[in-house]
Amino acid sequence: MQDSLIRFYRYAKKNWNSIVAVISIVGFLIFFYVPPLREYSFWFAFLAANAIIWTLIELKIKLFVAPPSDRYVDMRTARSEIIQKITDAMTESHKDMLQIWIIGGRIRTISDILREIKNDILNERLQARNVHFSVFCIDPNFLTSWNFNGVKNIGEFNIKCKRYASMINHFSSELDTYNTLDQFVKNCISLEVFHYKCLPSFYAFLIGNSSLFWGFFTWNQAIEDFEGPENPCFFLDKSNGNFGDFHDCLVNRAEFLKTNVGTKYEVNI
Repeated sequence: MQDSLIRFYRYAKKNWNSIVAVISIVGFLIFFYVPPLREYSFWFAFLAANAIIWTLIELKIKLFVAPPSDRYVDMRTARSEIIQKITDAMTESHKDMLQIWIIGGRIRTISDILREIKNDILNERLQARNVHFSVFCIDPNFLTSWNFNGVKNIGEFNIKCKRYASMINHFSSELDTYNTLDQFVKNCISLEVFHYKCLPSFYAFLIGNSSLFWGFFTWNQAIEDFEGPENPCFFLDKSNGNFGDFHDCLVNRAEFLKTNVGTKYEVNI
């Protein structure tokens, strides 16, 4: 019953102007051609006029609101837009499982984003069903085994890698606990974490077949570390002619990373 009401609400919210238009036309014709009720036909005409006016206002807002940028200074600047696109996709009606692929390095920023989405689900600010997250990050054991001859301060570098490895384990364990939450289990929302054993080259958020955000990982020689979220973040959606090529390529890379997994946090549902 609750699922039916949610689906009806989403449909009415998306198609309210069409619903009002049909009610107005049908009501006006019935009341106009029934003499005792003719005096009330004005209200249906008034309702139709209001629907037209509010539809025009809605169109004007959409025309004048700036579309999402196709390039952000960094991933943190794109954060709010990334969350919005993910939650929009989650709340839209979809019969099949919505697949969201998230590829990162140490997943600190990614875990923050998913924690915010989790809190919205638990507090019922976000209504969603049938969603599966696949999250990819560096394998902690691989991270601590890095041996770069060009690193100047190997002692400090090793300490930093151990700290990152601990952080990845912590975030991975936290994300895995989401699968046991009642709201996740009840609504078939699940999350899977994969640890790949190679150096990071890109980060990405693949949101179903509708949109994606992605950027590069680069090596910063000055601080002797990889940078990802600090680099520009690019956005594409399905209206872009290049979307399919980028989407398929990034999914292919994610599938490849699965073949190079050191640890996999299983989904228990």
